[in-house]
Amino acid sequence: MALIPIIAAIVLVVWRARQLEPQGIAPLTSLRAFAAAMVFALHFSENYRADHPDNILTYFLSGGYEGVSVFFVLSGFLLTLAMLRDLKASAFNLRQYFVRRAARIYPLYYALLAATFLLAPQTVHWQHVLMIQGFFPETVLEGIPTSWTLTVEECFYVLLPIIIWTCLKAPWHEAVTLVGWGVSLFLIGLLLIELRIPGFLISVQYTWILTIFGRFPIFAVGIICAFLYKQHKQWPLALLICFTLLFFAAVYETTSVENTRPNFRLAEDMVIGLAAGGMILGLASDNWLTRFLGNRYFVYLGLISYALYLLQLTPLMAWIPNLVHSLPDLIAAYAVATLLSMACYEFVERPARVAILRRFGQKQKGHITNLQQPAI
Repeated sequence: MALIPIIAAIVLVVWRARQLEPQGIAPLTSLRAFAAAMVFALHFSENYRADHPDNILTYFLSGGYEGVSVFFVLSGFLLTLAMLRDLKASAFNLRQYFVRRAARIYPLYYALLAATFLLAPQTVHWQHVLMIQGFFPETVLEGIPTSWTLTVEECFYVLLPIIIWTCLKAPWHEAVTLVGWGVSLFLIGLLLIELRIPGFLISVQYTWILTIFGRFPIFAVGIICAFLYKQHKQWPLALLICFTLLFFAAVYETTSVENTRPNFRLAEDMVIGLAAGGMILGLASDNWLTRFLGNRYFVYLGLISYALYLLQLTPLMAWIPNLVHSLPDLIAAYAVATLLSMACYEFVERPARVAILRRFGQKQKGHITNLQQPAI
């Protein structure tokens, strides 16, 4: 029975992808699919990891949360690159910038939030409606549990135009400016904790791990990579290979040494973030490997990765993890999730995005929208 969803997913992805022509930096869209699959593997492999505690694969599956770090670095890179391009052409429009961001994340999020409310109304709170659940520990993992990252992304969207302006205007290097931003945001987070607002940012550890006040350095890696890419668009293939190996080594090291996240993991997170940044620069270059990774089939999986990411722990898929006890089960679960994600993308996300941009922003042509999109 497990073969049925696998075959169906392969057939439908191939059929749909054949209608597409990858645009932009296509391998980075493929990287989104990889990051979403990492998070998926973590959420759906709990039984497998419990049955195989000492398996080397278990350590990599346990490190699936680092897919979120890849998302954040990608967002920093792609949004900064697009903004620098528009600023150079004197075409940047702040209103259009926010319209594109809203069209990117809101339609599918609110559609799934409505579905979640119908199936499990007790899990949806007012913070989810305003998309600020990431600041409230009591609701952060309810509703659409993975959407805490959207609170982080929203904050980054708002800050990015100011950050890029300061990077371009400051007389010193962009990296120094970004360090200043990182320190300032962390101090603001500490100040908010000291205000002791009920239910809001209850600890330094929480603020560090789950909010922009601690996660900004990961975005900053992507911003720096965008500035580097503007200066030098072709990077050696060896860079991609070395940083990919470093990324997997760092994921394995952090998950094999400890089973839970410590209070602070600045060194480990920065190594993983820098490795992801190196991977992005390598994937943005033109060589035989990136041309292969940017094929239309991987790209399509990247296009539906936002839906896959949001769907994972909602009531629509809550019944699946208990059925996963082996690798074939995990592959079958991923196939089911892919089919559901395709439906969300084709019938909700893409049509709504096109409609919003036609009404309030830029028009889009064809089936693939601009691939210079934030990662999640």
